[in-house]
Amino acid sequence: ELFENSGVGGLIPPDIEATIFVPNDAAFVALGQDTLDFLRDPQNKQQLIEILTNHVVLSVVPARSLVDGDELTAFSGLTLTVTRSGVNIGINEANIIQPDILANNGIAHGIDAVLLAPAAAPTTASASAPTDAPASMPIPLRCARRRRR
Repeated sequence: ELFENSGVGGLIPPDIEATIFVPNDAAFVALGQDTLDFLRDPQNKQQLIEILTNHVVLSVVPARSLVDGDELTAFSGLTLTVTRSGVNIGINEANIIQPDILANNGIAHGIDAVLLAPAAAPTTASASAPTDAPASMPIPLRCARRRRR
């Protein structure tokens, strides 16, 4: 529902292959009802777009290629840091719970948490009216994948 309401799908050109980290329903429920209501409000569409674009990387990244310490740049500009221990793979604070779901223009990985920028992480006090939300969102035209040393 949030993805459809955001229009994020229209921001990504159809000929671009991407990786999408898809939070499960429990991940959104964990944000709390106040935050969900805030994100559903059409007046807060920009904040919703920013959060959802945290989950999109403009290249195809299968789970087997994710190495501990890798950094991916999300469409929003957020740095996504990979943690890996054997078959367990994390992306920032989320865990990949369903890897490598093939799509027409890329791949998706199911995750168990919503990927939030550190300053945008909602709290009970700020969930209904964040004051630190940017007036506009920079949208990078390319995705960088680099390995941390």
